[in-house]
Amino acid sequence: MPRRSSLWSVSGIQHPAYPGFTVRVVESKPNGPLVVYWWEKKGSSERGRQRGRGLGGLRRAALGSTPSAQRTRAEEEGRKFIAGYMSADVPSTGPLTLGTLCAEYEQRGLAQVSKDYRRDAVNCVKRVRDALDLGFVVSSLKPSHVEQYLVARAASGPVAGRRDMVALNIACNWALGEELLSANPFANPKLKRLLHAKHTPTRPFCSPEEFAALVAVAPRVVETVVCRHEPTAAKNHRPDERRRRITAQQSAAAFPTLLQLAWHTGHRISAILSLRWDAVDFTARPAAPFGTVTWYAGVVADRKKYEHTVPMNEPTRKALLAWRDESPVQSIARWVFPFLPSDRAISYNEVRRWLRDAISLAKMPKKRLGGWHMFRRGFATARKGMPLRDLASVGGWRDTETLMKSYVHATTEGTLKVALYSA
Repeated sequence: MPRRSSLWSVSGIQHPAYPGFTVRVVESKPNGPLVVYWWEKKGSSERGRQRGRGLGGLRRAALGSTPSAQRTRAEEEGRKFIAGYMSADVPSTGPLTLGTLCAEYEQRGLAQVSKDYRRDAVNCVKRVRDALDLGFVVSSLKPSHVEQYLVARAASGPVAGRRDMVALNIACNWALGEELLSANPFANPKLKRLLHAKHTPTRPFCSPEEFAALVAVAPRVVETVVCRHEPTAAKNHRPDERRRRITAQQSAAAFPTLLQLAWHTGHRISAILSLRWDAVDFTARPAAPFGTVTWYAGVVADRKKYEHTVPMNEPTRKALLAWRDESPVQSIARWVFPFLPSDRAISYNEVRRWLRDAISLAKMPKKRLGGWHMFRRGFATARKGMPLRDLASVGGWRDTETLMKSYVHATTEGTLKVALYSA
């Protein structure tokens, strides 16, 4: 079992003016923002309840260059917090307002989340606060307030207002746990129904004609990637820039093969990128005349992925053999699609950018959510006349219900054939 990385911390911090108050400064995650924790006594309880508050995004690396300097600075920050906490005015026992909730949530409720999540969550709550009022009492939130806000935010998008209210709901749950709020107003069934989104999911699929257009421009994607990494005159002779350009060119050469595997195997791009050569067997046998591929070899099974071995078809075999023969280094690499010269696979962000370049080069209309998953839907749609159990087994679906509901689409040709059929 892998050993968990310990979090750096400085405990037992006290202030000379308040000897009975002790705090601890600890990382929220390895190399993450620092958080100060303390025990808040309540009534006759000996320990009370543990509280935590962020130190404004401060990290261990910013405390000093040596362990002793970091510890000294952490103790200073801890004592500064104690002085501010103990000298602060006793908070009002009145009802919680949106202004107070927003300030407390931003300061104390988001210490262990990413910077982007913190920014988006705070902005959503602030928008509601500005629309309703700083002094609006949270417990008095009614369905009429939410309806008015959703109508006002409708111009910014179909889900903009709902997103803000969901963030406010999360903030209210946090306030409930911190005993700043006696009950979450979003527990009202009418408010729950207002936040329920009724929309048709967007699930575009790739047609054979679109796949052929992408295959035609696939070799030009390499040229686009090289141009993107073309160094400026000032950086032209720097070794790191030359290595970066060569690495980008070598990695982007895998794009045509990735297209073939996505279309002919129907598997997720994450499964294709994590494929290893020891999971590919080119040995021909009666049950698999073109060899087999073992997907998700050695992974812990969950609702989306599980280890399964599937026979290859002829285009898949040809694409993998050509990729192996064109790049001799591939034959000794762990990954089928390594990000050279490192010992890791090509990342999803890279291949997503390549697909976007190919769609632009092919002058295809851009589809919302039309990423690599549209090949998986195209795979299922092109084979919808085949036995469902066999299709689910080959494509890696756990059940046929999900396959039929989310992946098999109606086509113009299929609809016409059914409409013109006469018994």
